[in-house]
Amino acid sequence: MSMLKKSLNFIFFLGIFPVFVYSQDVSVILSDVTVDGYTEDIVVPVTLTNSNHAVGGFQFDIIADPTMVELTGVTLMGAGSDFSADYTVFSDGSARVIFYNSGGPDGIPAGHDGVVLNLHFDGTTVLSAVLDLYIYDLIVSDEDGQIVSSEGGNGSVTIGHVIYFSATSDTGDVLETVELEINMTNSGIVGGLQFDIFDTPNYVDLTNLSTTDRTTGFSVEWNDVAVGDRVVLFDLENGNIASGEGPILTATFQIHEDAYADDVGINIRNVIVTDDIGGTYWIATADSGTVTVTPGYIEEPHNLAAQSGMDAQVLLT
Repeated sequence: MSMLKKSLNFIFFLGIFPVFVYSQDVSVILSDVTVDGYTEDIVVPVTLTNSNHAVGGFQFDIIADPTMVELTGVTLMGAGSDFSADYTVFSDGSARVIFYNSGGPDGIPAGHDGVVLNLHFDGTTVLSAVLDLYIYDLIVSDEDGQIVSSEGGNGSVTIGHVIYFSATSDTGDVLETVELEINMTNSGIVGGLQFDIFDTPNYVDLTNLSTTDRTTGFSVEWNDVAVGDRVVLFDLENGNIASGEGPILTATFQIHEDAYADDVGINIRNVIVTDDIGGTYWIATADSGTVTVTPGYIEEPHNLAAQSGMDAQVLLT
């Protein structure tokens, strides 16, 4: 860390930015970027747009959600090349970035619209993720040190390949079996996976799981958990599921004998998908399937009562 980082925090800004607010005309916007998994240096450009006033400097806080990456550096760009920048990382994973003009009285002239700063994040441990970058507590000053009204724009980082899960639908009656396909869309190879599957309402039982053409050579096992069943798909020979889309499993369910007519949700939760070296993919979606029970369980008439003198009529209560 530089001496500036150690000595300047809010005091720095209280000193050069007296509180006098112009009408809002400055935007500091984080970019949306996409990088490969395990990227060592993730670069997020910061764009400054100042229509009406010159800008002498700004400060903001930033955090990734979830906090899988932290800020590791800042570099000056474009019209900000003659400025200075520094940052501090806090214990919660957030960071404070300071961008200021240390070389002279002139700021970035009004009418600028471009990248002035690059933020750097270390993604060497992240195979796959979609991270929101939030900017907050933004303060912007003009070349005289007076605060101008400003707004910040959030960004995002998409890292590597993400996974999409879904289940299909089927229809049946009580005591019948139905089959649903478990689909996966993956742009990277998959070494194995697990997920929980359960029904709402509890009208069906999982009776079988079988692999498909995409998962030939894999083994599938499942066991009861607190809610539903936990499914594990793996290959003892260290094979992989190639990138692509379509069914990876066929699930067979039996409908309960007392299941009423209804649409039963087949829910997929707690999905974990790994690559060939054990890295974990980001799960973008896990959409439920449906078992439609029809006509369903129909209760037999009960509490029949025959009334004297009403030979042609039986009341059902």
